Amino acid sequence: MKLNFRAHLIWISGTRSDPLLRVIVATTPKVHAVFDGIQLWSTCCVWIKRLQSKSDIKRGIVGVKRTLEKDSYATFQLETSLDEIESFGLCRADRLEGFEYADARREKAE
Repeated sequence: MKLNFRAHLIWISGTRSDPLLRVIVATTPKVHAVFDGIQLWSTCCVWIKRLQSKSDIKRGIVGVKRTLEKDSYATFQLETSLDEIESFGLCRADRLEGFEYADARREKAE
């Protein structure tokens, strides 16, 4: 099942050509899933290219990289599956301790 995600890339350190990034990928509010990880820009390029062929990423790699260099932060939307996101080596952050309480509260409220 494909879901809408928003990917956030945050420049941590490194060279301009291949910086180390904090990557946070989160779904829309209806389905709660948050993925987190540390990746090199070159690794992110591989999965952005892979998703571009399967998704409607409005900005290509060049646009994302320009924004990242200018602001040390870039974000874009994508449509893909949970399995595809996990295949990028990102950890499912919403299942870590501390998030379980928030999930239980939200389910109780619904």
